[in-house]
Amino acid sequence: GGSGRTVPVRLAGAASDTSLLVSTPEPSSAGGVLSLQAAILYGLLAGVLGAKEARARASTLQNKGMGAVLASLQAKSSLRDRVLAALRGHSFGLILNQVRTSAEAETAARIGAILSMLQATIVDPVLTLEYDLSALQAVGERCVLAQRYPNAPIVRGLEKAAFCLLSPPPLPPLQPSRYLPLAEWHHYRLLALDPKASPREVQRHYERLKAPFIPDGEGEAVASRRTLDSVLAQIETAYRTLIFLENRREYDKRLVDEDVLSAAALRDHEPAPLAASPEGPDRPPPGSAPPDAVATSLPSRSASSPPWPAAERPNARPVETGFPRTSSREAAAEAGSAEVEPVTLVSDQGPDYGPPEKYTGSVLRTLRQRRRLGLDKISAITKIRAYHIESIENEDYGQLPVRVFVKGFVRAYARCLDLDPERVVEDYMDGYGAWTRNRT
Repeated sequence: GGSGRTVPVRLAGAASDTSLLVSTPEPSSAGGVLSLQAAILYGLLAGVLGAKEARARASTLQNKGMGAVLASLQAKSSLRDRVLAALRGHSFGLILNQVRTSAEAETAARIGAILSMLQATIVDPVLTLEYDLSALQAVGERCVLAQRYPNAPIVRGLEKAAFCLLSPPPLPPLQPSRYLPLAEWHHYRLLALDPKASPREVQRHYERLKAPFIPDGEGEAVASRRTLDSVLAQIETAYRTLIFLENRREYDKRLVDEDVLSAAALRDHEPAPLAASPEGPDRPPPGSAPPDAVATSLPSRSASSPPWPAAERPNARPVETGFPRTSSREAAAEAGSAEVEPVTLVSDQGPDYGPPEKYTGSVLRTLRQRRRLGLDKISAITKIRAYHIESIENEDYGQLPVRVFVKGFVRAYARCLDLDPERVVEDYMDGYGAWTRNRT
């Protein structure tokens, strides 16, 4: 029952060798795509194990994911090998359409995290298509999009997608570590980190990877709340271990001693100071719990595969994961200090700026200028006229339309700046409401 979960979808999934998942950034769309992929996986199970055995595993697949199904088949090696062969022979790709902001682009990373951690699935390629009015205009004009607007961003994105789908690289040798239970992943793989990652990168990946597993996150489309809470606990443990210098140094040593990773693959740490300072780089970020009960159980040596979401293919194209690259300014700051104090990032503002006490028009202008976005660019993205955006920033309420439109404008503006739209609307409308009352 429900879209994407019908018997024909399962049969099509079992009969095909490639599935291209297409979604928009909205949570409902992402959840639908994940449900569709789960139905395809059930079709693969039924095709390999038979309908009776698949029904016996259906509850595990629905509540815990394909990774748990593979773990339940550990004692039945022949069945497990057949399921692994079916998974390996089926490729999944993802296209995220109608993307307006970097925050929306991160939906692709969240979908990839769910599929990697719960469904034992790697998505390749992962492509994003920008929001582009050219597509609507071409439909309205009843013309061929690529002929009418050959240089439009949506056309270039579709050409890239076609190239990736029509010229896939050869499959690599099977890596058994890809299908290890999540509990056996080492912390760097769990947080999708290079073992040489800086504390700032640890913070970023933690914030992004936990998002799909929190309540009301996309993960609820394919797993029970209990399973998602278990994943969150593992992510939290990995974060607390890697964000504190002393814990990370000890954990890295254990990885080397257990021959999981080589010393050359890990980040160099400065010698431990004689006395820890409460204001030093190991001070935890605001709101985090002390690392007095960090789990240090290590996976077997076979867990040394590259962290998700890098594809297993040796000559694979770069996969767009939604994780921002470290800027030259940040790299220079990290070069001057072996460890940087972990910070709670506010979108992409960087570590120098914290969240304001109140989002006013002048604060929004400052945040826009820090991102080097002009009024015309904001207008093009949000479809709000530039003079309305300027009026919002100047708090020139008399030049703005009625209240309901102002709320919509401010919400769209906040999303464009990767801010919390509800918080921004609440703060801004306080000033608008005060102005309305005074005028009355």
